[in-house]
Amino acid sequence: MLERAVTVWGVMHPTEAAEGLARLGYDVLLVHMRSGDLGRIGEYFSSCIKAASKSFRKIVVISGVHSDTRYSSKNESWANLLSDVDSLKLSVSLEFYPHNDPDTHLYMMQNAKHLLVHRGGFSAIGALINRGTVYLSQTFLSFNISLFENMSQKEESVLNNTDFMDLGLRVMKEKEERAVD
Repeated sequence: MLERAVTVWGVMHPTEAAEGLARLGYDVLLVHMRSGDLGRIGEYFSSCIKAASKSFRKIVVISGVHSDTRYSSKNESWANLLSDVDSLKLSVSLEFYPHNDPDTHLYMMQNAKHLLVHRGGFSAIGALINRGTVYLSQTFLSFNISLFENMSQKEESVLNNTDFMDLGLRVMKEKEERAVD
């Protein structure tokens, strides 16, 4: 039902949907980062992005800053997020899409051919509705694995990139027999 709702959003908002999809391609990794309000992304997740950059032409990072200020102020959250993105020194093109619209981010996560998720419930939703390959970091797994394994229509597949294996990334792809509504 959520997957259908996100698809309908794309139909009802063609300009925003097209803008998000224009950033994606078969050789692009979309990265959803949870940073800012819960602190920094950390060296491990930064290493995941750097390892992934060896296999893709471009990395697109999406993230938003929560309005919830229980953890830190909105200004501090933005400063943490921007610092984390700036610290990613990659050998491929890096595009930061700081559009703070969760609907656009969900649509992009649903339609990305390759998605690397960080932590938090929003990453979990993106992983569940994604139609391509999802790379699950250990950070994600420690936050969300029981939810993801119980609800996912994906199955684990073979990981060929040794850098990914060394980092403990799991790769999930659509099951072949899955019917698409």
